[in-house]
Amino acid sequence: GTDSALMSVSNSGTVTFNTAPDFENPSDANADNVYLVTANVSDGSASTSADFSVTVTNDPSDDAPTSSSFDGTMVAAGPVQGATVCIQVNTGTCTGAEFTTTSAQDGTFSLTVDSGTTGVLRGEGGFDPVTNLQFGEGDSLALGQPVTDQNVVISVISEFMNEGTTTNYDAYKTSLGIDPSFMIRFDNPFSNLDNAANNKAAVVNTQLFVLGKVLESIHTINSGSGARSKVSNAILTRSGTETSLGDTTFIKNLLTNYDTDFSPSSQQLIDLSSGISAYMQKINANSSNSQSHFVQVGVNELSALMSAVMNGTAS
Repeated sequence: GTDSALMSVSNSGTVTFNTAPDFENPSDANADNVYLVTANVSDGSASTSADFSVTVTNDPSDDAPTSSSFDGTMVAAGPVQGATVCIQVNTGTCTGAEFTTTSAQDGTFSLTVDSGTTGVLRGEGGFDPVTNLQFGEGDSLALGQPVTDQNVVISVISEFMNEGTTTNYDAYKTSLGIDPSFMIRFDNPFSNLDNAANNKAAVVNTQLFVLGKVLESIHTINSGSGARSKVSNAILTRSGTETSLGDTTFIKNLLTNYDTDFSPSSQQLIDLSSGISAYMQKINANSSNSQSHFVQVGVNELSALMSAVMNGTAS
């Protein structure tokens, strides 16, 4: 028969496919999912034959995608509540994303996706439940290389790393002075602030958020990478052993090489670097949520003051 090569018959007369058929990819001669065979039987002297057709039908349950989930926590200066969490389709935003969910009061989320889904895990919007500081689209945070087999953390640190040019977690931790044992993708820095490694990561996380907002307030980058990318790469490429984000020399060098269109005067450069570095040095994290208040003041007050330095309305 036309499709006989695809089938076998046992001594007892049972006909089977040599390879299980696939409705979506028929292998019969005319690809219509109807397999044509002719059975021949004989007792040694008399014989007869008959034509048969075997129709393969669809099993709808095979079409339903299996699912898995990205589970974790989103943190800025502590948990971010009410954020939209997604696997981004369009770079830097959850707009157009197929899979989305919302973070809870403690920043936790569970994002159900089709099995095998990969990409950048992003959270945008929401607010800090301690200070009620609202986060806009431009404050979105991301985590590259998320996994579904353990809880992950979307943080400011993971966002700045995602915006930079490295995927080397060890190198990034070294450049920030974060303990090698701290896992950027998996450890929530605010879960145990009495732990030195967590506390350091929590402070860095807070400093990065404030630093990014201040830079965005004093200059708009019109082309190329944004403020977070500039900071991330400056952190990785700085020379010397100093890792503090409050180091005045680091801040001054960052501002000097920030953008080709950014050209503060010598006095403005002094005022900006001293003001920003002084604030960075003061930031701390504790059980009284000092980090949340540092972010709120940094976003609302320090950004405004540094912007005023640039436009000449503050000395």
